[in-house]
Amino acid sequence: MLALVLSLALSPNFAPCAPQEPAPQKWEHQLVLHESFEDFYAGGMSAAYRAELDAVAPVRLTAGHRPGSGEQLDGIWDAGHPANSEWLDGFFESAEILVPGGFDEVLASWNANVPAGCGMSFELRVRVDGKVPWSPWMYVGEWGNPVPPSVYLRRDDPGGPRADNSAPPVVQCDAGRIDVDFFVGAQRHKRLQYRVRVTNATPAEAKFIELKRVALCASRRVDGAPEPGQPDKALALAVPFRSQQTEKPEIAGRICSPTSLAMVLAFRGVERPTLEVAQRAFDARHDIYGNWTRNVQAAWSFGVPGHLARFADWKAVAAELERGQPLVISIAAKAGELAGAPYEKTDGHLLVLTGFDGKGGVLVNDPAASEAAQGRLVYRADDLAKVWLARGGTAYVLRARPAEGAAKPSR
Repeated sequence: MLALVLSLALSPNFAPCAPQEPAPQKWEHQLVLHESFEDFYAGGMSAAYRAELDAVAPVRLTAGHRPGSGEQLDGIWDAGHPANSEWLDGFFESAEILVPGGFDEVLASWNANVPAGCGMSFELRVRVDGKVPWSPWMYVGEWGNPVPPSVYLRRDDPGGPRADNSAPPVVQCDAGRIDVDFFVGAQRHKRLQYRVRVTNATPAEAKFIELKRVALCASRRVDGAPEPGQPDKALALAVPFRSQQTEKPEIAGRICSPTSLAMVLAFRGVERPTLEVAQRAFDARHDIYGNWTRNVQAAWSFGVPGHLARFADWKAVAAELERGQPLVISIAAKAGELAGAPYEKTDGHLLVLTGFDGKGGVLVNDPAASEAAQGRLVYRADDLAKVWLARGGTAYVLRARPAEGAAKPSR
């Protein structure tokens, strides 16, 4: 994200809780979603490896070792450690992913089951084409226990992978940088790859981290003015309203993201206090509650699957709503850009998009309002296109739980 915290002109208690978005422009987005064995392994996994994996998770990584043996446990590419090693880390590297047309930015998100005492990290690397070297692995984020620097392997060593105890995680290089939780390229790239690392603080007990899904939304800027179109259907999803202002004053202005997340969790049948959701999503590394990747993984930790996506027009948004899918959207608005909002401007804010009124208006639950009567709002589609779609169109897509069907919108 580009800023570290919602800046609402309405109240001095509101600090930024989401990123400052880029200036309006035209975008194209491509979503790469890995959920099945075939997605993750791109046809390259042996039958023996597949037979070893638990059917409930396409990727199952080992964290832990047998004390005194120094022996690797079964898993996908586990890294060997000395017998007295404190950590054993498994890792998974994706196949190389080609993005036709290239990309300027990448939003990554994941759903993973991470047992207590374990941790996982997620990294990306990129390159312009197949003829140039890869960038270094860049650290996007983590979940669970911190992944210590000692488990970052130097895979370019002629003698094979080895632990590098001196190198901290890379977040910036010549190819670009990780802006809190997503990649921003210094130039246009066409190829990317991701890596998941896992660790265990109690290595005498082997544990398994299950990677259920990974989503990569690759975006590029294109010439021309944005062409979002107009929503032409009336439909609404019954997402319950919550206000961030009812929480502790010291954090109320910073928790638009987990408050919006809690609304959609409740819509999906998972009622949790907003404060609990905020604590689960909190990014201690950057001291923010609006880390996009952590909010998506937090939803999964409550049993609700999802991913990050980006939208360029109202047609794509309508398709989600018609499937019973509300969206948590990330906006930035200058003074006067969003008529009817409970704030004059914001450098970064999240709210829930719940439908259309059929008259050129977009239905939202805006957590900046103190109660539902002021927070269930209708924003002009033209305004919201400017402060959301043209600034990247980032959204949390939180799906129905496996045992539940998608809710049907009213019309």
